[in-house]
Parts: sequence; structure tokens; C-alpha cells
Amino acid sequence: WICDRIAQELRTVPDGPEFTNRERCILISHVDKLSHCIGGAERIHQTVVPLNYARHTLRALTVWLFSLPFVLVKDLKLLTGPVVFVMSWLLFGVFEVSCAIEDPFQGTLRLSILCDTIRRDVLGDEHIRSTAFRLKSGLKSSSKTYT
Repeated sequence: WICDRIAQELRTVPDGPEFTNRERCILISHVDKLSHCIGGAERIHQTVVPLNYARHTLRALTVWLFSLPFVLVKDLKLLTGPVVFVMSWLLFGVFEVSCAIEDPFQGTLRLSILCDTIRRDVLGDEHIRSTAFRLKSGLKSSSKTYT
């Protein structure tokens, strides 16, 4: 929605010495690139990792770590416990990082808040929006303050 609104606004700006068709085409191409990036991010966000995959990976890691002490006890003797603890901590940490990488937007980016803010800013004050491309002599002062 945002990319369409930006492109629509760019189309309504009149040609003049301050804003030419060349600048309009460049800005519309930037909006097009932004749209493609947003589409890629949405595809990543909407691709769900199968729950069975995550469960199977965790089970395989757990079985491997439970069998590890039986293999290491012959060579490490009393150091088997600390070595298995460190290996378990590292591998379960890698597993948790991989889960976070598989769903990068889970609770880390509040995209809905960002989108709502952008929409409010774009639609919020029609006076400022309509005077954005006028010459300085035609600007009217606004008494609003933004926080």
C-alpha cells in the first residue's frame, strides 16, 4: 500500500523547474525497487518452517548428545561430564540461533507499528502534503508541532 501511495503522490506533482520528469522517473524506479524488497521480505516472513522439521532436528540432536558420553568416557574419563556439558551448551545454542534465523521477524521487528506510523504520516496532514513541492514563496507556515 505504501509503495502505491508514494508512486501516486509522485505522479500528482506538477512539472516545473523544481521537479522534472527525469527526477520523477528516478524516484518511481526507487519506489519500484522498494516494492521488490518489501515483496522479498514478505515472502521470507510468510514461509513457514515445518514443525516436524524443527522437532526432528531437536530429537536427533538430543539423541546424539545423550549417546556422546558413552563414546567419550573411554578416552576422557573424568573430563567426560564437563566436555559433554560444553558440547551440549554449544549445540543447543546453535539450534536456538537457527530457529531465530528461520523466523527473523518473530517479535524482533514490529512491522505493523512501522506501517501504521508511515500511514498516519502520509495521510495525517493534508496541508503539509499538498505544499511539499511548492516554491518557497508559496509556502504557508504551519502552527503544528510534531513530537
